[in-house]
Amino acid sequence: IIKSGRVEVSCRGADGRTNLIGQRGCEESCGETSCLLHKPRATTVTCISDEGCEALCVSREDFLNLVRGSWDVRQNLIHISERHRREKQRRISFRRTQEEADDDDDIGAEYSQYS
Repeated sequence: IIKSGRVEVSCRGADGRTNLIGQRGCEESCGETSCLLHKPRATTVTCISDEGCEALCVSREDFLNLVRGSWDVRQNLIHISERHRREKQRRISFRRTQEEADDDDDIGAEYSQYS
């Protein structure tokens, strides 16, 4: 949970390039999906604030106890995780579309030499 500052969330694509997923600010969270699914994290979170960042780190056990103990927390977490998943998919899809357009430009340039 981010207490102060802003962070950038990114992941490494299959091509080795870093893909920006989004930014998070005060009172937002990162890593909840990995914690819930007990899977390794798929993203990297980097502080981008000039004044630095402060975050609250919660153990998996404490996190799961909180989720089990509150219906409201559980519902909010489902909403947050789904929003983060959609944001990641949208960024990755946009990146692929951009790369395809760049490839099309390369093909057009290739054909123009035969005109």
